Amino acid sequence: MTQQFGLANPHPYTKTGVASAGTTSCQARPKSDKLFGARFDSGSAGILPASFFQSAWLKTLAITIILTIGIPPATLADTSLDKLKERAREALDTTNYDEAVDFFGRLMDKDPSQKAYYLRQRGFGYLGLYRFDLAIADFKAAGPPITPTDEAEASPIPDDSDGSAPDWLKALVLYGAGRKVYRAGNLQQSLMMFEAALTLRPNFPECQSNKAAVLNIFGQRMAAEDLAMQAVSLRPDSSDCWFDLAIIWNRNGKLDKALAAADCALAAMNDGSIPRLEMNPQYQLLMKLKDEINEKQQAKLQQNQRLSY
Repeated sequence: MTQQFGLANPHPYTKTGVASAGTTSCQARPKSDKLFGARFDSGSAGILPASFFQSAWLKTLAITIILTIGIPPATLADTSLDKLKERAREALDTTNYDEAVDFFGRLMDKDPSQKAYYLRQRGFGYLGLYRFDLAIADFKAAGPPITPTDEAEASPIPDDSDGSAPDWLKALVLYGAGRKVYRAGNLQQSLMMFEAALTLRPNFPECQSNKAAVLNIFGQRMAAEDLAMQAVSLRPDSSDCWFDLAIIWNRNGKLDKALAAADCALAAMNDGSIPRLEMNPQYQLLMKLKDEINEKQQAKLQQNQRLSY
């Protein structure tokens, strides 16, 4: 029997008793939210029968009222769009790639206006699962961005007589300057040039790829890998971007991924656009990289075999 405060005799028809009219007393509050919630789940709805709240139209009305008074939709259910985005991002960040692929696929159905973004994010999940074919398919389905290179092809070079230049041209100049000082061995200055170019035009995959290479040399491996993957997601048909990613993964010891990226670079080269591919310097460098990766894999296999004896 629940203890009463200020009430001598509990009401004979209840478990707890009720205070009579005019009694200035209070009953003990529920000890936990769980008990409080159970009281609402018990089927009692005051003057309305419990079945009243099973009505579909009433549920719709309740949601309308909740939205009207300003409670965010995300608080209504765990399956809300914002919650699903959070879970998808968390799955990708924690390398739960199967879940990430599933969540971003569901997001495409719920929020088709952002489909291109979700396709690229799901593509990153496929990369984590070593399904490079599916990743490339998603990257291509997302569609290519408009890059400074595209803008240069679509626009005449201005004469700059008034001292101004469009941002795409500034980005291209900074990118070219960054590559030049990189070849001269000034990595810090090249990084500054690439960052300035990306500030003007964030969707610049060639510049992203080059910046990733510099970051990896400076030891910022995860940032380098993320940026290089972003570059291939924007330009999945670029042998240069895949080549840079293969180099980064190779240097970071991710040999299986490095070899897969090198194969993607080779496939992009071998699209028929380059006659006498074997005479192309980039092709020769790529073959050298693949040989290096294969040698490392063989050495690692032999080491594991020795340790197992």
